[in-house]
Amino acid sequence: MVLFDFKGIVGLTIGLLLGYVLAITFTKENTNIVEYVSQDEVLEFERKRLKRIEDHAQKQLFFGRPKIAAELIEENALARQRENAQIVFSSGKVYGKNVVSISRDIYDEVIDKLKEGADSTSDDNDQ
Repeated sequence: MVLFDFKGIVGLTIGLLLGYVLAITFTKENTNIVEYVSQDEVLEFERKRLKRIEDHAQKQLFFGRPKIAAELIEENALARQRENAQIVFSSGKVYGKNVVSISRDIYDEVIDKLKEGADSTSDDNDQ
């Protein structure tokens, strides 16, 4: 008594291989993501930060260093690039499948770096 004949084994093997290839193909497609930094979102975060500051002398966009902030935003965002993620810079929101904003994370990192620079500058001026 034979459970499988030659044709059945070949058919089963081909089916398994085809299923495996298709599973890998669709799994890889679903893991690709787009991460974006939105200029509008970053400026809104900065507007809210400035709104919380009471001292008008301290209300400077990105601590008075907007060019450095722009460079840091680009540098920090591109540092996140990896094989399955694309980084996009936009003026507004980006819509689509597997799309996520990293504007908040990038903004927080940049503000921390700018704060460090502002704190060390004010410490130097105090001496």
